[in-house]
Parts: sequence; C-alpha cells; structure tokens
Amino acid sequence: MLRILSLINKRFSTTAIGCYVDTASPRTLPDLGSSNITSLEDCAQACHDAGDLGTAGAENGDECWCSGQAGGVGVT
Repeated sequence: MLRILSLINKRFSTTAIGCYVDTASPRTLPDLGSSNITSLEDCAQACHDAGDLGTAGAENGDECWCSGQAGGVGVT
C-alpha cells in the first residue's frame, strides 16, 4: 500500500490524497526519492529536492517514491 501526498506550489506544501495499490511494473510513482525516510514530510522534501514537484508517496515504512505529475494515481 502506497501512501500518497500531492506536492503543491513552488515552496512545497503537502496535501494527503489517500492510499493506493502499487505494482512493481509499472510503478505507481516511478522515481525512488529515498530508501531511508522517517516521515511523509521527509519523503515530500526528498521528492521536492530531487525536482519531482508533483506527487510523493511512502511505502514499506522507509521507501519514498516520487513523480513529477500531480493528482491521484493508481487504484484506491
């Protein structure tokens, strides 16, 4: 289960948009932002710092996945 945040504005702010089912191929969020996060906010920051300004998601407790596209993704 992938917990998703939407990244908004130039200086990021976050909005939780829900939990989604993820698949290994293709990934719901394609870019690995970090494999050592401790919070959703850390994930949002890692994606923002990497230039992915659309969507951030945490999975498996410490994985952070990112996308440059904003909005809902995957299957709820």
